[in-house]
Amino acid sequence: MPETSTKAGYSLLEVLLTVTLIALVGAITAPSILNQIERREERLALAALETGMTRLRYEAVLAATPLEIGPAAINARFSDLPEGWRVSADAPLQVSSGGLCDGETVLTLTSPDNRLWRRRPAAPDCQLERL
Repeated sequence: MPETSTKAGYSLLEVLLTVTLIALVGAITAPSILNQIERREERLALAALETGMTRLRYEAVLAATPLEIGPAAINARFSDLPEGWRVSADAPLQVSSGGLCDGETVLTLTSPDNRLWRRRPAAPDCQLERL
């Protein structure tokens, strides 16, 4: 009985088709994954801004002294922001000794790629509201 040989492996067409399908799936899903990462960073930065406002309120109440933080010093008071993010203010941020905000200051949160979110610590409880 003669011996038959069989070759194991994949054809070039099968390999190219598989690589093409993987590249197509990657091209479709990559933008979605990147958008989710950006939205997550945005939520973290906004949460850090809210936490910083709460910390400033507690600081004013515990010291029984009103706080006034100038625009030049505002970023240093929000040290919990993710790396590369920064906060600026259009006017001094004022928190009363009772932990109340005047609602006059607009805070601008800036991402590392210079996207902007504007929030106002609303009177009286300093909750950040969208503008």
